Amino acid sequence: MNGCVNFLNKMIIIVLFCLNQAIYTLKWTMYMEIKDFIKERRKQLKMSLQTLGDAISYTPQAIARFENGKVKFDIGLIDDLIKVLNVSLSTF
Repeated sequence: MNGCVNFLNKMIIIVLFCLNQAIYTLKWTMYMEIKDFIKERRKQLKMSLQTLGDAISYTPQAIARFENGKVKFDIGLIDDLIKVLNVSLSTF
């Protein structure tokens, strides 16, 4: 009986570890897609880094760092980005 409990405990730890890795991967994938989408949409609209930055109160350098993956996207900017990039929330 004790051997079964130890085995189950180890299995639970392995499953939790795998779930954690899957969640991390999903978050990373979403992050990559958002930054790539914003860069592509900005270019489709022929919008400069300066113009986008001015519209959401960020510097062009900050926008470039985000688009290049050097900093993480601030989720609080979604409302502003939806308006500026002329997209719907479901796009994100």
